[in-house]
Formats: sequence, C-alpha cells, structure tokens
Amino acid sequence: MPKGVTVDVRNAYDSHAARGAGSKNVTVDTKGTGGWYDITVSAPGTTWVRGFAGHLEDGKPSVSDPQLGG
Repeated sequence: MPKGVTVDVRNAYDSHAARGAGSKNVTVDTKGTGGWYDITVSAPGTTWVRGFAGHLEDGKPSVSDPQLGG
C-alpha cells in the first residue's frame, strides 16, 4: 500500500472499528469470544480488502466459533 493511505479495521464480533493512516497498533480483545477473531482491513474508496480470521490457541480446551452458533 502507498504511504498515507487510510485504512479501516473492523472486528466482526463487536461494533469496534478503527481508522487511521501511517503506523497504528490496533488491539482486538478476544476474551469474550473464546479466543476467536474475524478482522477485516480495507482502504476506503478502493477495492483493497484483507480478511484475517481464526483462533488464538493457548493449549487449553476451547469453545466453538461463536459466529457458528457455538
């Protein structure tokens, strides 16, 4: 991505979103979802979109993905 592009970061599990340009850290709280995350990063006004979804493993028993009704 070129310098100075603004991106949106959205979490499918809650209504939190972040927008920024340059270097910015975004923290996703997975405590309420049993370690599951589903993040979409996009550049408004373009077709550029990337998705990141999965589960943070910690070696302990876990729950099914809440988005699947688990």
